[in-house]
Amino acid sequence: MLQRIREKFQSWVLGVFVVLLCIPFALWGINSYFGGSSDVVVAEVDGAPIARTQFQRGFEQFRTQRQMLFGANFEFDEARLKRAALDQMIESLLLERTGLGAGMRISDEQVADAIGGMDAFKKDLMFTQELYEQLLRASGMNPAQFEERLRQDLLNAQLRQGLVDSEFLTKSELQSTAKLRDQKRRLVYATLPSEKYRPAVTVSDENVQSFYDTHRKDFVTAERVRIAYLDLSVAELAKRVTVSEDILREFYENHKGDYSKPEQRRIRYILLALAKDADQDSLTAAKEKAQKIASLAREGKTLQQAFDAQLGKQDAKAEFGETDFFQKGAMDPAFDAAAFGLQKDEVSDPIQTEAGIQVLQLSEIKPGTIKSYEEAKKEVETAWRKEQAESQFYEDIERLADLSFENADTLGPAAEALDLGVQHSEYFSRDGGDGIAAEPKVIEAAFSPAVLDQGENSETLELGNDRVVVLRVEEHKPAAEKPLSEVRKEIIKKITDKAVSEKTKTAAAALLGRLQGGTSRQDLSKETEIEWKETEPVGRADPTVNRAVLRTAFRLLYPKDGKPSYGGVQLGNADYVLVGVLTVEDAKDEKPQTDSRSEWIARQGNQSWRDFVTALKSKADIDVYSERL
Repeated sequence: MLQRIREKFQSWVLGVFVVLLCIPFALWGINSYFGGSSDVVVAEVDGAPIARTQFQRGFEQFRTQRQMLFGANFEFDEARLKRAALDQMIESLLLERTGLGAGMRISDEQVADAIGGMDAFKKDLMFTQELYEQLLRASGMNPAQFEERLRQDLLNAQLRQGLVDSEFLTKSELQSTAKLRDQKRRLVYATLPSEKYRPAVTVSDENVQSFYDTHRKDFVTAERVRIAYLDLSVAELAKRVTVSEDILREFYENHKGDYSKPEQRRIRYILLALAKDADQDSLTAAKEKAQKIASLAREGKTLQQAFDAQLGKQDAKAEFGETDFFQKGAMDPAFDAAAFGLQKDEVSDPIQTEAGIQVLQLSEIKPGTIKSYEEAKKEVETAWRKEQAESQFYEDIERLADLSFENADTLGPAAEALDLGVQHSEYFSRDGGDGIAAEPKVIEAAFSPAVLDQGENSETLELGNDRVVVLRVEEHKPAAEKPLSEVRKEIIKKITDKAVSEKTKTAAAALLGRLQGGTSRQDLSKETEIEWKETEPVGRADPTVNRAVLRTAFRLLYPKDGKPSYGGVQLGNADYVLVGVLTVEDAKDEKPQTDSRSEWIARQGNQSWRDFVTALKSKADIDVYSERL
C-alpha cells in the first residue's frame, strides 16, 4: 500500500514540514477500532460498534500520550480518562465521515510530507526509512497501518482548518471585543467553607444500604487473570552464545569498518541562492558570478575576500559561510561529491545544488581512525553475540509458534525444546498491570476468547523487534460485586460529601439572596464570620485571583447606582465563593492591533469548531455502555 510514498522516502533529502505531528497522536487511528469484532461492545456510533478490546488498545495509547505530555507526576481518575478516550474516538469517527462526505481527500504526497517532517523519524536531520520502520515495529504497527491512520488524522485537520479559516471579524466587532478582553473589574469576594457543615451530617445504616443497592454496579472488582508465559528475546539468547578469542578476532577483521571513524571535512563556501524553478537566464548569471569569485580565490585572495570583492552586501541572496565537520554522504549529493574531491585549500568550480549555485574550498581535513582489536574487544564481543543470537532468534520463533500451536493446552513442550523457563505474572485486569501485564498485546491476548474462554495458548506476540512471548491463562477471577462491608466507609464518604456540598450551596444561596436584596457585607460578616477580600482592578487572567472566581465576576452585570453586582460559584472542594463587582473599567484603546484581530479570529474559530463537533455528536445516534469500559 502507498508504494509511491515509499519511493519518495527513499530519495528524501530535506524534510518538508507540512504538518508537525508526534507519534503518540498519529498512532491514534480510527479504522482499527471499529467493526468486525465479536468482542463485547462498549459503544455504538450510528450503528458502528466499538469493541472492548479495541477500546482498550486505544485507551492505552491515549493514557501513554497524556503521560508523555504531563510527565512523571501525571495523576488521573481512571473512569474519567477512559470516558475522555472514548469521546475522542467517537469524535474522530464522526469527523472522518464528515470530511469524506464533503469530498475532502488526503493525497499520498501529503501523507509522505507529513511523515517526512516528523523529527522522530529523522537521523542527522534527514528522514531515515530504517528508523521509520523500526519505530513502527516497536509500536506494533506496519507502515501501511500507520500511513492510513495518519491520513485520517490529516483529513480531520483539513476539515478543522477549513472551518476555522472561514471566520472573520468586522472593525466594530474587533473594537468591542478588544474592550471586553482588556476590561478590568474591582472585586470583592468571600469564601464560605464547606467543612463547617460536615459535623451536622449524619449517615444512617439505611442510607448506606440504599446507596449500595442503587449503585451496586459501581462497587465491582474487575475481572482479573494470572498468566503463564514463555519469553524469547535476543538479549537472553545473546547471553548463551559461546565466544573464543579466535572467533572474536576473525569477526573483528571481517567488520573493521564498524570500528572506524570516517574522514570528516570542513568546507568554506559561497552560495548564490536560486529558486527551484529559476529560469535559464538567472542560472547562467549566477554561474558567471560564481566563476569570477572562484577565479579571484585561485589568484591568491581568500574565498571570503573574493566574495566581498565580487558581491559584498550587494546581493541579499548571496552568502559566505563555513560548515562544521561532516562525513561523506551527509550533504547534498553535488555538494558532497565536490567537497570530497578537493585537496587542502583547493577551490572548486561552480556547482549547482538544491540551494543554488555554490563555490567550495576545502579548509580542513580530520582523518579517519580505526580502533585496534584490543580497544574494540568489548564492542566486538557484543556485536558477535547479537549477530549469533539474532540468527537463533528467528529460528526459535518458528519453533515456538509451531510447538505452542501443536500443544495448545500447555507451554511445557515449547519450554523444554527451547530451554525457556515458564514465567508467571501477578493478577491483572483488562486495564493491565505491571511488567509483562503492561504490554497492550499481552492484555488483549490474555482476555481474548481463544485464550480466556477456550484455554488455548496465545499466538506468538511480538513485543518490539527482538522479543516474542506466548502466553496462556493460569487462573481467571470473574468480575464480582464487592460486599457492603468492604465499601461501607467509601459509601459513607460519598453520601457525606454530597450532603456537605448541598448544605454549603443552600447556605450560600441564602446569603447571596440577602446581598442582592440590599444587606451589607459588613452585616453578613458579623453574622457568619466570613471574611471579605477586596482586589485592585483585575483582568480576566489575573494570577492573583482564583480562575473560577474571575470567570464568575466577568459574567456579572455592571454595578448599578453605585451598588455592587453579586454572584457566586461553588469550587471543586465544595467551598462556595460569594463574588461582588464593585467597579468596571473598560479598555480605552480604540485602535486594536492586527495581532488582536488574529487572536480573536483564532478564538472565535476554535469556539466554532467546538460547536461544530458538539453539533455532530448531538445529531449522531451514540450509545455508550459505561459499565463495560
